[in-house]
This record gives sequence, structure tokens and C-alpha cells, in this order.
Amino acid sequence: MIFAVMMMKWPLSLFPEVKVPTLQETLGAEKKLLLFGRWLSKDYASSTTVQYIGEVRKAHISWLGVPLASMSVTFHRLPMLFRMLKREKPGNKRVKTPWEYENFGKVRRAYGVAADKGYYGAGETGFRLATVATCMYLAYEHLLRLNEVVRTQTGTAADKDPLQWDDVQFWDASGELLGWDTEGRPLGVPSLMTMRMPPSKTDQLGLRQEVLRSPFPKGWENGAALNAAGPAMWRYMRQYPVRRERAGYTPLFRQERTECSARLTKAVFMTAFHKLCRKAGIQYSAYGTHCFRVGGVNRLMDLGATAPQICALGRWQSDCWQLYARRERVRLEGLTAAMSATP
Repeated sequence: MIFAVMMMKWPLSLFPEVKVPTLQETLGAEKKLLLFGRWLSKDYASSTTVQYIGEVRKAHISWLGVPLASMSVTFHRLPMLFRMLKREKPGNKRVKTPWEYENFGKVRRAYGVAADKGYYGAGETGFRLATVATCMYLAYEHLLRLNEVVRTQTGTAADKDPLQWDDVQFWDASGELLGWDTEGRPLGVPSLMTMRMPPSKTDQLGLRQEVLRSPFPKGWENGAALNAAGPAMWRYMRQYPVRRERAGYTPLFRQERTECSARLTKAVFMTAFHKLCRKAGIQYSAYGTHCFRVGGVNRLMDLGATAPQICALGRWQSDCWQLYARRERVRLEGLTAAMSATP
């Protein structure tokens, strides 16, 4: 406890003024941070300890008004301590359990034949479940990270330009753009859905202006290929329309049915996702926010997709993406359609 009280004051006295400290003063300041790190490491993970020390340094910089480097201050022993802590307390490895293709069918069967048409019950609860289910189909088919379609607490690239209702368009077999009725429901006979690709790690500002393409498999209107994202989005937008004058301001996936609702968050998504799983008898504890992306990759591998093709569809940051995806996305529609077909 005495050490904790002392540490409350020590960061303020690392360097009391803006001037180049002596070697002894620098070593003394670093010693305080080393001791602080060792004390924290008794109760906290190595990553948390490193973060706390970093916050102390940043606070001190803000108090001084200048970076420590401008005072010729370099801490050489802190990196060594960080390496030691990470060896002593390595971070937990995240296991990305893939969402299984068959689970979609289990969820639909649990909610009855109405779920085949995108209906999961009345009221706000039914709307939220339908929203999450549609989000799942989209994330699975296009290998999306969940933070690319829902809002997370930590800012991501997708939060810079989140998907809106009018980012989705439908096209007929002749390549003509379909329209909308007065309520905002899509009209016509769709053959393809396109959607603006959300910003991601590979294109953080969305400068490439790429689009995701979801074909409508043959027989979809008669109940075939119920896992296809295009038909799922069509059913969802028909069930819960948004007026076109509001389409540019309404999130694609939102928390409530009202057009002024906030964007769907990770916490709200996971709550509804777990509810869907419980109803279907699916053990959901191992599924995280990347389970649909990983599950989609497994599905593509089962279909015989090549590594460059998977890299292209998943927008991984690699030469495969740079050299292959932009030219070949239309040709990849065959794989996209096959993902929703019955095994």
C-alpha cells in the first residue's frame, strides 16, 4: 500500500521541468517505471502492465508539454522488462472457432418456416433477431469481420464510413438497376445484389471504391439456397423497409426498427446471436466476432477455392489481393453462389 501511494506521486516527479536531464536522473526515472511495472505484473496480465506504463509516460508528456525524446530521454531497460513480462505471462491465444454451415439451417428450423422468409417474430425482438440473422449471412458469405458491419467500442476502419441502407442495390438479369416502392421496399426480379465494400484493414479509407457482389442462386424464390446473402437481404429489406429519403441516413444494420435508430453494436449483436443459438440448441460459447469470417473460409476450402481466391474474397493484405481481386471479383461470383448451395 505504501508503494502504491508513492507511485501516485512519482510519475509527476520523473522530470519536474523541461530540460535535458542528467544520466542519473534518466536512470532514476526509468527505475521508478521498472518498479511500477514489476508491482503491476503481480496482479495484471503483461499486456495490461505495458499499457499502464505507457499511460504514465503519455501523461507525463502532456504535463511537460513536449515529447520525452525532445529532452534526449530514452529508456533502454523498459523494453527488456516488457519482454520478460511477456515470457512470464504470455497473452492468451484467441481460438477463432469457425461458424458451421449447417448451423444456419438449425437456426431456421428452430424458428419455423417463417424464418425461411426472414421473419423471426413480432415486435422489436423479432426485428432484432432478423437483423442479426441477415448480418450473419452477409458476414459469412463475404468473409467479413464483424466490426466491419456493426459498431465496436474500439474504433475500427469501418467506423470511419459505416454502411448505410442506400449502400445496397439490386439488379435484374439484364443488368438493369431495380427500383423501390413508396415505402422503400425493393421492386422487380433480382439477379444480383451489390453493396459498397466497407473500409477494412486493406483499404482503411475505402478509396478503392470496391463493391461486394451477391448473386441470387437459381430457385432462390422457391426456397433454394436459403443461406445466400443476396436473397436474405432482399427478404429483410422487403420485411422492414426504409423510405428512400432516409436511406442515406439509416444504418444498414440498426438496433431498433425506427429509421432514426442507432447502428447495431457488438454487444447488442452478441446478445441476439446467443439467443438464436440457444433456441437452435447450438453451443455458442466458443464463437467470437470472427466466427463467420473463419467459417466462410472453411466453406470455400471445401468448395475447392484456391488460396489466391480466398485471399481475394477475404481482402487479406497481401500480393494476392493487390494482383488478383480487383480484376477477378466478377469471376468469383460462382464461388459466392456455391457457398449457399446445399452440400
